[in-house]
Amino acid sequence: FHFPMFVFSIICYLFNFRYALESLRDGKFSTRSDVWSYGVTLFEMFSLGKDPQLPSLVDHSTDQTMLLAALEDGERLPCPNQCPQQIYTELMFPCWKRESRLRPTFTHLISAISTILLLHI
Repeated sequence: FHFPMFVFSIICYLFNFRYALESLRDGKFSTRSDVWSYGVTLFEMFSLGKDPQLPSLVDHSTDQTMLLAALEDGERLPCPNQCPQQIYTELMFPCWKRESRLRPTFTHLISAISTILLLHI
């Protein structure tokens, strides 16, 4: 299955964890990069609006080179204090896999959310 990808030829400086690794590095955006952003949205919701910053970059949040290096090395946002571990491990963290093809689809995420809700209602 092929996912359409939109490649921007304009060089953008996106100093932000909200963008997927391939978006920051290559300017590529797809539904898989949207999944990355959805994971960040979950982080923001469960951290009650905390700015999504990697712990190692608190003092260097606008350095794109450092951000890319940290992401390439596998650093990701930590589990927010108010977030159940199951939500973090089954929904949030998989959205940030380095290889976009290994990230869950939105269809999979909907199914996972439904399963979690059924277990806790």
